[in-house]
This record gives sequence, structure tokens and C-alpha cells, in this order.
Amino acid sequence: AIRAQSYVLLKIFKLIRSFFDAKTFGPHRTFFNITQKMKASGSKVQTILASQLENQFMAVGNLILNSVLIDVDQTSAAQLRRFWFEKVSQLPLELLIDFAETAIRGKFRKKDHSEMIVPERISFPIQVVRGEHDQLAKWDDKKLLLELVSSKIRRLVNVYEMKHVSLILSDLPHAFFFDKLVDFHENPEELANRSPELNVTPKSGCVRGLVQP
Repeated sequence: AIRAQSYVLLKIFKLIRSFFDAKTFGPHRTFFNITQKMKASGSKVQTILASQLENQFMAVGNLILNSVLIDVDQTSAAQLRRFWFEKVSQLPLELLIDFAETAIRGKFRKKDHSEMIVPERISFPIQVVRGEHDQLAKWDDKKLLLELVSSKIRRLVNVYEMKHVSLILSDLPHAFFFDKLVDFHENPEELANRSPELNVTPKSGCVRGLVQP
């Protein structure tokens, strides 16, 4: 499904680049710029209308995000609003085109067509975090990546019930688990040896380490 969507998006991005001679893509930013100007006009009617338009836009946007990127039931309304206003910025079209082409090929490549990411060359301590319902960075692919790296200091974190952006955006108490992951950066070797695989179930708050035999 992601590859099929990327074929369509690739054509759209290239069309925008050619037809409008555009460098960036971010229609939501244009929309919010308009609504913010309406709110700043001093007109009560325009302010109310702008707020309603924003709420409708975000409702539809959250519905789309919830199908692929974010678990809205594990993310507060305030965090989602902040995401739309602050985190989703205009993106360079060339970058979007590169990502679409990568999704189609399945690999990042340099301009000379050689592979950009060679897992076997990764020798530093590494922790791979994967979401059970992540449709962009697939569950099995992330485990394969960890198996390919040459580093002996590594840990796999399995986060159940989560999608792609949920892993960094979810902020409700039962879904906030980052404090359980950052310890790896403080002492990676000890933690990798003690528990090379970690299972996290946000809704239950359960964190279970699979201890190395």
C-alpha cells in the first residue's frame, strides 16, 4: 500500500515542482497562515470562522494520520494541535521526491546509485525501536537491520500498539515510555548485555526485558 501511494505522490510532487516551479510543499502551512490572519483581523466573526475551519481541517487530518502515522487515542488533543501548528512544516520538494523514490525502491541510494546505508558498516552502539503497527518502517525490516549491523552493542525495543510517529509523539501517561529507553544512551554496553531485547506495551505500562541467557 505504501509503495502504491508513493507512485501517486511521486507524480504529484514532480508535477508541483514542474508546473509551479515550487521548491517546497506544505499546503497546511498556507491554510494556517490564512486562518491566523483571520484571527488577527479583530473581527469576531472571522475569528470564530477561522477556529471552526482549523478544527475541521485537523479533524480530517487526524483521521488520515491515525490510519498510518499516529495513534490519536494515545496522544492528547493539545499535542496533536501542536503537531499541526509547529511540527509539520513546509518540506523541500526534492526531499519528498527522494523519499517517494526510496519507498518505491526500498533503499536509499546516492547520486551515483550506490547504497547510502550499509548496515554492515555500523559499528557504534545501536538501539532500534520498532512500532508494532508502523507501516512505514516495517516491524520485520527493523529487526533485520539490527541483525545486519556489525556492532556487538545493540538492543531491540519492541513497542506494541504503536504506529510510526506515535513512537515520538504520543504523550498520554499510559503511552509515554521514552524515559524507559534513554537509559541506553547512558550505559549502552551494560544494558545491551543485560537485556538485548525490550518489550514495551504502552496501554498497560508494561516494560519487560528479555534477558540474555
